[in-house]
Amino acid sequence: MSPNVLITGASGYLGGSLLEKIHEEGLPPHGKLYALVRKETDAAEVKKRGAFSLSFDVKDSAAVRKNIVENNISVVFFLIDAMSSNSQVLFIEALAEVKRNTGKEVHFLHAVTTNCTVIEEAEKYGVRNGRGLGFGNKISIQTVDIIKAALSSNHVYKIDTENSVWPVSHVADTSALYKQILSSILAGNLPDSGRNGYYLASSGLVDWNDIYSAIASALYKRRVIADSEVRLADAETVRKMAEGVGCQPQLIGFKIAGLCTLQAKNGEKLGWKSKFDSHHILEAADDE
Repeated sequence: MSPNVLITGASGYLGGSLLEKIHEEGLPPHGKLYALVRKETDAAEVKKRGAFSLSFDVKDSAAVRKNIVENNISVVFFLIDAMSSNSQVLFIEALAEVKRNTGKEVHFLHAVTTNCTVIEEAEKYGVRNGRGLGFGNKISIQTVDIIKAALSSNHVYKIDTENSVWPVSHVADTSALYKQILSSILAGNLPDSGRNGYYLASSGLVDWNDIYSAIASALYKRRVIADSEVRLADAETVRKMAEGVGCQPQLIGFKIAGLCTLQAKNGEKLGWKSKFDSHHILEAADDE
C-alpha cells in the first residue's frame, strides 16, 4: 500500500511552498496527500493543489491520534511550531501506532529548533525522522521580525558585537530539498534518519550586518525609520525590539542574530542543489 502523506502548515511559508512544489512537479507513486489547514478558505486552496484537507488541534493528543491513525498516514512533514516539541511528540506516538498496525516504515520530518527532543522520541518509538511558494505566507519570518524590531525602536539595530554569519536559503531551494527527501522516501530510497538525518537547505553564508543594512536602506527609503544606519543595541533597545517582535528580550538574539557556519552536504547526497545564490537575500530585501 502506497504511503499517505500529511503536510502541516499548508498556509505557511514552508508548508505552503512545499505543497506548491509538489503540485507543480508531482511525486513518485503515493497514497493520499493531506494538508493541515485552519479555515475553510485554506481548505479550498489546498484542494486546488490536489490535496485533502484536515483540520484539528495539533496539541490535542486524541485529535492527533485520530487523524493520523484513521487516515493511515505514514509520512508527516511538520512545518509549524518549531519553538516547542510537545506537538511533535504526539505525532510521533501516532505514527508509531500506524507502524504497529501496518508493519510499514513511518517517517516524521520537521524543521528546527526542537531537534534533540524529536530525535530522541522518534528513536524510542522506531519512527524514522529528518528535517529539512504557496498561497499563504510569502515572506520569511526572520525578515518580518527584523522589520518589526526596527519599527518598534525607530532604527535597525544589531545584537552581536562580532560580524556573525548565518546559512541562508531561498524558499524555492528549501522546498525543493523537502520534496527531494519526500520523493526519496516514496521511491523506497530511504534517506539517512535519526542522528544522521539533519538536512540543511543553504546556498552559503551571509553576514547579518549585510542583511540589517539592506533592510535598513529599504525602510529608510520609505521613511518609516529615522535613518539607514545600523546601530549596536543596548539593553533598553533590546527590550523595545523584543516588544515589537512579541517575544522575551532574551529570545531576540535567537530570532534575528547568531553565529552558524553549518554547510549543506546531506541534501547533495540525495541529488539536491541550490539554484539561488546566498546573496539573493540582500538583492530581494527591498521588494520584501
